[in-house]
Amino acid sequence: MFETTQSKKIDKILTQKTKKEMSSRLPSLNLRLGDFQAHKQIDNENEISNVLVRTDSEMKKYTITLTITDREIGTAEIEVEGQVLKIPTYQLRVTDDKTEEIRDFQVIRDFPKMKKKEIKKSWLSFLGISWFDSENYFYENVSFEPKYNEIEKFQLVKHRHLEENQLVYELQNAENKVIVFSGSIPKLNNKSEKNPYFWIIDHVEGQSFIGDILYREKFLKLTPQIELLLIKRKKTPKNIESNNKGEIQRIIYI
Repeated sequence: MFETTQSKKIDKILTQKTKKEMSSRLPSLNLRLGDFQAHKQIDNENEISNVLVRTDSEMKKYTITLTITDREIGTAEIEVEGQVLKIPTYQLRVTDDKTEEIRDFQVIRDFPKMKKKEIKKSWLSFLGISWFDSENYFYENVSFEPKYNEIEKFQLVKHRHLEENQLVYELQNAENKVIVFSGSIPKLNNKSEKNPYFWIIDHVEGQSFIGDILYREKFLKLTPQIELLLIKRKKTPKNIESNNKGEIQRIIYI
């Protein structure tokens, strides 16, 4: 009888002790489980964040900016109706918003059309000597300038057109469309109606500009956006007079 009663007491004590120990252990187990779940959630969030940042960086589309300024930096010889004419060139600055590299080129902003040719006789012509007579050529200039603002902005209409030795950009804004061309200098005539407004030149017929653009496109990976900033000139040539060597003798501005 005593043993039975004693055994029951021992079982009761053990049962209570076991419950107490289990009770004391469970919170600790739950805490560890909670920490594991919390860390797992944080790791997942970091992983998602890293993926989003990496994807955003890789998919970002960069912009190449062409800025045509009003600064004269050189001259170029063009041919108009078979006659050579030396006209000023202007600064074209190229950069992009990733490499931020800057390069300058020359661009033609004027496309004269020949109006007439005159022979200016010297006083010796009265003696039948024409050696000192001179030919002068008169041109009417065709150019494009911003109408309302000092700087006009254009965006690329379609993909750029690239051939072996030339690159063409067609750009527009809400009101105007312009063409930027890089390649050999054209031979103009008075029947030309679709001459590019801006002709990029260098000592190798525009090839250094084309090479610069292809380098930037390769470095930027995705096909970049193209924008043109055109700065208005303070005075625009309207009429040009030159001698038979193509040297400008007089310019009438507007």
